[in-house]
Amino acid sequence: MQTQNDELENLKKQLQAQSDKLSDEERNSRVRSATEKQKSLQRSAEDFQNEVQTAEQEILNRLARRCWM
Repeated sequence: MQTQNDELENLKKQLQAQSDKLSDEERNSRVRSATEKQKSLQRSAEDFQNEVQTAEQEILNRLARRCWM
């Protein structure tokens, strides 16, 4: 996820730095690309959070079963 975040930040910096030099078509293309990368990063973060929550729940379930034995 860090790599995705770095790529997104680089795209944003490039877009800001070069925005006035780009054609409308190129600027729109870069904005779309940055938006897609941002959505992908958000999905990855949500997936990771779900995996962490699932793992935590599994650990808690195992501990609960041991306590009742």
